[in-house]
Amino acid sequence: MALSLILGIIVAVAYKLDLPSYFNLESDIPYVGCILTGILLSRGSNYIFDLIKKLLNT
Repeated sequence: MALSLILGIIVAVAYKLDLPSYFNLESDIPYVGCILTGILLSRGSNYIFDLIKKLLNT
């Protein structure tokens, strides 16, 4: 589990994947969005799908 978390963060930072910025959520601290995106990537597609589903229903 820790390995997938580290790998997800590395991939997100390397490719500059920043999911919060797509929702116009900007942070003053660099790479916070990339790290959060990496955590979401490491959790898998079901977790992301459920999160997006909850965001769109509210």
